[in-house]
Parts: sequence; C-alpha cells; structure tokens
Amino acid sequence: MIFTPRRQVEGVSERSERPKDVPPERLRALAEAMAHPVRAKLLFAVAEKSDAGVSIRQLSERVREPSRRVRYHLDALLEVGLVGIASRRSRRGVVERFYRIELMPWLTTEELDEYDEDQARQMSVQILKAILGDASLAVGAKVFGLRSGHIVVRIPGEVDDQGWEELGSLQVRALHESQAVLQRSRDRLKSTGDDPISALVALLLFEVPPWPLP
Repeated sequence: MIFTPRRQVEGVSERSERPKDVPPERLRALAEAMAHPVRAKLLFAVAEKSDAGVSIRQLSERVREPSRRVRYHLDALLEVGLVGIASRRSRRGVVERFYRIELMPWLTTEELDEYDEDQARQMSVQILKAILGDASLAVGAKVFGLRSGHIVVRIPGEVDDQGWEELGSLQVRALHESQAVLQRSRDRLKSTGDDPISALVALLLFEVPPWPLP
C-alpha cells in the first residue's frame, strides 16, 4: 500500500495499475479497509499473491490471525468488491477458495486529502505495522540480513521545507523504480522458471519529535 503523487512513470508494475475513475464509494471502502488493523493486513497480503490467488489457510499463516477471523474479514472485503475469487479447488471434500485483489491497496496524496487526519494517520500506521510484521517474520525465519546485498539504512537529520519536499520526491522515484524492477523480475522468472527470491522494499519518510533542549 502506498501514498504517492498522481503521476504515471514508464515501467511501473502492471500489478499496481487500477481502473481510472474509480467510484468514490469504492475509494471510501478501500480507505476504511486500509485503516482497519486486520483488513489492511489481508488486503496487503492478497495483493502480494494476487496473480496465483491465495487461500484462507495461507493468509492465516502469513498474517498470523485465526482462520475464522480471516474468513470473516475476507467476506466483508468481498462484499464491497475489494477482493474477488480467483479460483476454487476441492480439498479433502471441501471447496477451497483462492482470493485475488480487485482494487490495489494504494491511494494518491490527492485522494488521501479527501479523508480526515485521523483516518489518514491510521492508514499510515497499518503500513508501518505491516512492514514491522514482515521484518519480524524474516527475523523469525532467520533470513533477515543473510542474503548478500541486503540493505538496512537509518538516516536521521534536520531539514527545511525544501529539503522535506526533496526527500519525498526521492522516495517517490525509488518507489517507481522498485516497481519497474519487480515487474522485470517477474517477466524473467516466467520465462526461466527459476526459484524466486522473496524480497521486501520498504520506503519510509516521517517526522520525529525534536531532541530535548540541553
């Protein structure tokens, strides 16, 4: 899920595209789901595996929520058209559903301006929780920081208004370039059949409290 200025960049991942002129009621439903502590996690997870579809069992294991709770919130997301059924499979006499994303979980900064400050903040909080959850999952699986070329960077500093805008623009460029890399990788993997590397790119820029005065 991303907040980004409304602009098109060549090479952006096709998976992040969505229909133009989405009805306002669907955007409101998306914003409400993205601010919800469980539905946000499910939206992000379904979007991540939307190409093949993902089951309740897989989602339950991935987001670490009980299957009954996952099913309840997926039904709610299905009702408002944010997720759909990609396929069905018979498993031990039970029909198992595989879900796909119907509306990618992202909002532009222009769309975000339509919502009150508290709801916008809750959406940001859910993204942060998702990032921390992914990092915790990687640490628990003992893969965090092991692969050559991994990057973990923290850069504190003080900026003026222009510097803040420049840092934001830098994050947006990195976002679009990252999406283009992911799309090219998917295309190559389809043709080579090689085993994929599960990777996560996290982009953060936020204000922190100032240091206490001496």
